[in-house]
Amino acid sequence: MKVCIIQPQYSTEYDKSEEYLKISGCKKTIIPNTVVQIGSYAFANCQMITEFTVTEKVKTIGDGAFALTSISEFEIPQNLENLGILALNPSV
Repeated sequence: MKVCIIQPQYSTEYDKSEEYLKISGCKKTIIPNTVVQIGSYAFANCQMITEFTVTEKVKTIGDGAFALTSISEFEIPQNLENLGILALNPSV
């Protein structure tokens, strides 16, 4: 199984434009402790992803961030402050 660890280069926010091509073919994706926000539609339509790990540092998950993925289970971080509209729909 291909595993990808997302490493945003310039900020604590991950969005689709930054590293989208690097996750191509990944089934498991890990967001590191440095990320506090996952932008809107960041992983939308990444249908290869079946597992996703988000740390407790993430405070915001944007609209549709994981929409149309193949994630079958998603643990919401306890410290999450904002969950966008349809952030997980219809993947979970």
